[in-house]
Amino acid sequence: DEVLRDAYVSHLKQGLFSNSDVTLLTGPGGIGKTTLQKQFVEENPVNSFSIFLPDSLATEPSFEDILRDCCNQAQVYCYGTELSATDKVDERLLLTLLARAINVAKRRREDIFIIIEE
Repeated sequence: DEVLRDAYVSHLKQGLFSNSDVTLLTGPGGIGKTTLQKQFVEENPVNSFSIFLPDSLATEPSFEDILRDCCNQAQVYCYGTELSATDKVDERLLLTLLARAINVAKRRREDIFIIIEE
């Protein structure tokens, strides 16, 4: 039910926009947690970094793929451009970009959201 889902997204936003640093969304499989999170990201695309890991091990991304995706999302948020295919990514770059994203968000008076869904 879309009306009910909108109410849950509103409730999720209240939790995320509160003074809490972490909001945990839990529940049994199949009740719509992933759908809710994806809807939230669609409504907040500029300041949401999202990682949705697939259920299937056959299509499981490598650590490097996840790291590149995270770095690229932070790069776009901070600088408005994507990383090139030849840019080296590592944990140090990710930490640098996330620290930069936090500073950019403070300057813009925005909240940023990092959503990891498995």
